[in-house]
Amino acid sequence: LKTSLVQSSAPTQRGSKATIGQQILLLDKIKELEKMNVEENPASSPDISGWWSLIYQSTPEPSTKWDPNTEVEGPFLSLFKPFTKDVVKSRGNFQEIDVANGKVQNLARFSLFGRLGTFNILGSCSVPEASPLTSRKTRLNVTFDEVTVKVPDYSISLNIPLSWIGPEGWVETTYLDPEFRIGRGDKGSVFVAARTKIDPRIIEPQS
Repeated sequence: LKTSLVQSSAPTQRGSKATIGQQILLLDKIKELEKMNVEENPASSPDISGWWSLIYQSTPEPSTKWDPNTEVEGPFLSLFKPFTKDVVKSRGNFQEIDVANGKVQNLARFSLFGRLGTFNILGSCSVPEASPLTSRKTRLNVTFDEVTVKVPDYSISLNIPLSWIGPEGWVETTYLDPEFRIGRGDKGSVFVAARTKIDPRIIEPQS
């Protein structure tokens, strides 16, 4: 089922080009995989920590309307997309979770005039106590503290504090194994991610 989900999502550009038919198919597969979850406390499991690569993202139900909360290129590239057109292109979305140290970062790789860069939102995360209604720990609460933008070949390196805004959110992990993860966010997104061994922050200078 996991292999089928990955293969079916491949033509959709991580969900941004998914047709209604593809959305229906993929959401059905996601729901089936969620039913197979055996991890009782995914938010506190050691398996949740590490780098994850986004495979697919969408609204909870099939929709033809664009939603900024499920724009796979992330808030930065979405915001500037009408102005940059083909100048800025998405090169992948990643997330690192470090439950032991209470750290999280959402990183988007992009190219600017053909040169690789990163847009990274860094913050803290915590696992709330289980409620009286359930003993399971599935939720991570997140607060974002800082944004960094880097394009090494253009000597661009920006750090923007977010403490004056203090954006917060949460994500429920509905399926987790050592290599695969499904989550549902507080803004209404559904996403599928796979474990990656690369560190997407590292960009080699291009000749």
